[in-house]
Amino acid sequence: MVANCYWTSSPCLRWPRRWSLALGLGLAQALLLTLPSWSAERVLVSYGALERSVTLDELEAFARDGSLSRSLAFYARFFTPEELAQMRGFLTQRADVGVVAVSRFLDTPQGEYLLEQLGDVVQTGARQPGAKPSRAALVLAAADPEEGLTLLNVMRQFPTTTIRLDIEQGLTIARGLDQAINQANLALNLVNQQARREVVADPIP
Repeated sequence: MVANCYWTSSPCLRWPRRWSLALGLGLAQALLLTLPSWSAERVLVSYGALERSVTLDELEAFARDGSLSRSLAFYARFFTPEELAQMRGFLTQRADVGVVAVSRFLDTPQGEYLLEQLGDVVQTGARQPGAKPSRAALVLAAADPEEGLTLLNVMRQFPTTTIRLDIEQGLTIARGLDQAINQANLALNLVNQQARREVVADPIP
């Protein structure tokens, strides 16, 4: 089918949908291979006037066997052993969602809203809003065939060497996110169902 390209009035070919999906998967995998040096290495956690630096290696060790570095031990005293165990699970719990579904969901109103809220909690090392970097990290993590979409992998795929987390702002936003999360889960399920139907109807070789 021939249609006008959006950047010019000249006609251009419209790609079959399966070609677009294949291209998207290929680009995501290529980014995983070519951008490791841009991945995050440490997290600056702030709560009010307090701010501490934690490396992702320290978080990975904590998730793996509960090891607490000096920086993590500072925060651990504010939580019960049960809460710390839950946090370890949150870091490595893998969401069974493919990169196409994640990318499509983030383009929905619910996905855009969650990214906007996330951008106030997660910032770059230069204190820039983290909505766009978070989107890239989510897509790259979902495209990772080994670790997949886990919280720890999303942080590793964040395209700056430093991540800033504002815990106080995060707690404020979390109080009003229950309804948004429920809507997000519904939207994600619908996107997954649509993606499965398209793959069955027009499978990628």
